[in-house]
Amino acid sequence: MVLLVCFIFLFLYLLKRPTMKRFFLVITLMILLVWGCSHKTVPAKTETSSIAMTTSGDAIEGKATFTEKCGRCHGLKDPANYTVAQWGPILSSMAIKAKLDDTEKANVMAYVQANAKQ
Repeated sequence: MVLLVCFIFLFLYLLKRPTMKRFFLVITLMILLVWGCSHKTVPAKTETSSIAMTTSGDAIEGKATFTEKCGRCHGLKDPANYTVAQWGPILSSMAIKAKLDDTEKANVMAYVQANAKQ
């Protein structure tokens, strides 16, 4: 509705004294108005879109373990903040503190590897 009112106002302004300068000004303003008022859509990213299954662990189970056990003591780190090589020593030291068994450790490793910085 607002776009229509602005369009009518600009059209009437152009008809008042049609000059080439006003014509280009009105056309430019109309393009900017339409572009600025258009709805910009961003595709929704699902949380499991980047989680993959690996042979050494289940990344989906790893995310659940990561959220539950790693988030118990401190804020959760974004796996994309570190590379796969950096996650190895981090997980080795933190798995002991979080009391992760071998399966849980493999699952968490699969999750962070699937989402690690490239």
